[in-house]
Amino acid sequence: MISIKPTSKRIQLETPTRISFQDRSDIHIWIVELNSLKKEEIDFISTNLNEEEIAKEKRFRFTADRKRYVLTHGLKRFLIGKYLNVLPESLSFYKNKFKKPFVENNSENLNFSISYSNDLLGIAVGFGKYRMGLDIEKIDPVFDYSSIVSNYFTSAEKARLRKDQSNEFFYSLWTRKEAVMKALGTGLSNKIANISVHNNSLEIIDYSDRNQSNASSKFNLSTYRYNKDYQISLAHEMTTPRVRHVKFSF
Repeated sequence: MISIKPTSKRIQLETPTRISFQDRSDIHIWIVELNSLKKEEIDFISTNLNEEEIAKEKRFRFTADRKRYVLTHGLKRFLIGKYLNVLPESLSFYKNKFKKPFVENNSENLNFSISYSNDLLGIAVGFGKYRMGLDIEKIDPVFDYSSIVSNYFTSAEKARLRKDQSNEFFYSLWTRKEAVMKALGTGLSNKIANISVHNNSLEIIDYSDRNQSNASSKFNLSTYRYNKDYQISLAHEMTTPRVRHVKFSF
């Protein structure tokens, strides 16, 4: 069983000038409004891609998908390069068998998690031997979430949703679940129905994986709104970190 200790964080956006790339104690969540970037900024970000990423970028059929790919991977390299003081294009990444990405030759134990929805991108960065997951969803006020709730929510969560049927509450629960699954990085999407994140009693029930030595863990969880349109959740194993939210700009 994996228990999750909840936290409640109020978002306070900071400017990049207030952030030190030498900071190894805080978790930084970089918030990027993709549509606000200028053409010359996008062109600069694209220079951070390696040859494999450039080749993949050219295969996208739709301009919007190509742009999102370039910005996501280019900014990932740009920011991680800043933290590790290396050239962005020199970074190497690998994925475990469940497609969770990691930095190769990572002696400083840099953790990162990426999520995007529509034109909002989030990149969480921290340091230490712990797991972390970030999830962002744009709130659709008319979205019919009944099938998702039926298949992936616990009985306790379903009971709470019957009392609070707002889409905002649904997205709060859903982003928490996704953030925990991304932190676990085990690809067990079928286990998401065993993650209960309602109210202030948060735990993963009936979860066990005897093939994993770290199957029992505690997570801190924070959820907040961004610009009234987005729900963002972060899950991590650190005990008492400071989570800082940074509005990306050049």
